Amino acid sequence: MKDNNISELQLGKYNIIDSAVKSGFELVDDIIRFCDKVYYYFPYIYNFNAGSFGRIKGVTQKENKTGGYISKYTGPF
Repeated sequence: MKDNNISELQLGKYNIIDSAVKSGFELVDDIIRFCDKVYYYFPYIYNFNAGSFGRIKGVTQKENKTGGYISKYTGPF
């Protein structure tokens, strides 16, 4: 952001002057919402279309501290 081609310093703050960077910042909320939707709905969509999410050969299950397998989603969403 400190690049003179992207922004200019005015009263101690950088104001974006590059239109491409400015339009990119306007899309951030939409991009984050889209990523959240994909993350949430992907297993449902995959299973609906004759898939079997979780039984993919490339998916390995993690063991928990007691030697069992983690079966519930424990992520941040």
